Amino acid sequence: MMNKKILIIVGVILVCFVAGSFLLLEQLPAQLQAQSTKELKLSDFPEAFMESTLIVVGDNASEIELQAANEIADYLENKSGNKPLIKKYSEITEEDRRNYNLIVVGTPETNSLLEEVYVVADAMRVTGEFPGEGKGVLEILPSPWNEEKLLLLVEGNTAVVLKFLGLVEYIDKRYEIMPPEWSKKVESLVIDYAIKKKLPTLKVYLYFEEKPNATQVKELEDLGVKLDLDYWTPPVGSYPYGFLPAELPASVLPKLAELDYIKRINSAMREYTIH
Repeated sequence: MMNKKILIIVGVILVCFVAGSFLLLEQLPAQLQAQSTKELKLSDFPEAFMESTLIVVGDNASEIELQAANEIADYLENKSGNKPLIKKYSEITEEDRRNYNLIVVGTPETNSLLEEVYVVADAMRVTGEFPGEGKGVLEILPSPWNEEKLLLLVEGNTAVVLKFLGLVEYIDKRYEIMPPEWSKKVESLVIDYAIKKKLPTLKVYLYFEEKPNATQVKELEDLGVKLDLDYWTPPVGSYPYGFLPAELPASVLPKLAELDYIKRINSAMREYTIH
């Protein structure tokens, strides 16, 4: 039996969703050969959904849920050349359930397919209380109708879930509750530059309790982080952390933020409008 991967996202960590601004990062290759023995990861999206995929929305889908379904369909088309169908719950057949990888968007109140999933699969149930206001759940698991197919559940606050979906390629730990500790250290603007603007390299300020030692500098350099050690600014007054300017690959952001001696990551890139 394949293990599932669950992601619960707290919306306040992320920048607001703006219509038309949702973009996903390139994902790492992850072919799902021998799926019956492979542990599922969120990073299996989008590779595992390139073909034979159906997106299901509820008959009472909200505008944002319909928009989310179309955003996912457009993204998969851009990646594979194959645009998945989008159907309402009342339009899907038993054959659809068996023959497709399914992406289910909505809540139990708007999409009745989720109630079916809760009965026949080991899926996290979304309720009025869980995961809570401003939060969403992203979960990947085997399809209960065909063991060679997959389910991706996009539930709750779909706007929040989709905003974070671009980072699933970097998540290789089994996070049961999100955001993980690393994302709490990262300014939302840094995540926005990585996802919406798809920047491969980020300029940031890394915050430390004290200037990093030689071992820490070596560890950071091995991750591809370029530190400007000549511009160390020490802690002063009521500010507990000093900082260094740095340039780093976007792909190492989570690993970097999980380091205990990194206390905060802020963007060194700002956009200003002159009126």
